[in-house]
Amino acid sequence: MAAGITKAIDAWGGANIKNIQFAQLQDFFRDYPGASKSRANAIYALKQFWAWAYDRYDVPPVKWPKIGHVEMAFRATVDIQTQEAIINNIKEHEPFRVWLCIKWLATYIAIRPAEMQSLTEGQVDRGRGILIIPHPKEKRSKVIPLTPKDVEIIRCLSSPSPEMPFFRHEVSRGGVQPGRRFGGTLLYHAWKNACDRLGVQGVTLYPGTRHSTAMALRAIYTPEQVKALTLHSTGDSFNRYFYTGGEDLRELNEGREALVATDNVLDNSDNALITKKEESDIVIH
Repeated sequence: MAAGITKAIDAWGGANIKNIQFAQLQDFFRDYPGASKSRANAIYALKQFWAWAYDRYDVPPVKWPKIGHVEMAFRATVDIQTQEAIINNIKEHEPFRVWLCIKWLATYIAIRPAEMQSLTEGQVDRGRGILIIPHPKEKRSKVIPLTPKDVEIIRCLSSPSPEMPFFRHEVSRGGVQPGRRFGGTLLYHAWKNACDRLGVQGVTLYPGTRHSTAMALRAIYTPEQVKALTLHSTGDSFNRYFYTGGEDLRELNEGREALVATDNVLDNSDNALITKKEESDIVIH
């Protein structure tokens, strides 16, 4: 969504938004680069900005152009063994918390990368073994129970203060001081570098973790269970959420670990890994 705001600044410069009319908005979105989903994200971001300006500065509302049907493109994914090989390669070459963050993105697929990176020490509840996302995109707090293995991991990690970022730099790196939260592109580059080392092409972090796991879990779970893991609606029911109780959800989160057979995980030196595109009746947004 930030890209939409940035492109609007490029298009209109220092113009007063009170002077921006429907025709300018229509031209902006007609020429907006990228797929229809990108335009939809941009118009959502600008609507949010206008709503804030209306409440704060009494800026008059504007008429918004229609952008038509939004096409959700299928994303390139990997099978579960290739995903595990990538994650293991990250563990070998990257700091521990970078590996843990990406591992969790592949396990707890209800959590988006930005939400995962925003976790503080206080939101990683070691006593109850849960993650707490207080302000997710869905506007309803997420409480994610961890698998027993991950509970063991977090209980072995120090917790300096509740406000400190959980996913943070522990040593100086590229001019970044210890204690600083991971930057927005750090995980993306860690994933990409591992893919490059393994010869995996065309699969980025988000579909490589969330989407790939969701597709793989179809082998052992029903569509309803996979929807429960994502904690958001799919298909035509955008205002409906699928809920599963804490202990049931904990068992579902362990499903990825059950799929990863140690003797089947591809070796990091294997350059023959192949990605694939799968079309699914389960749509993950």
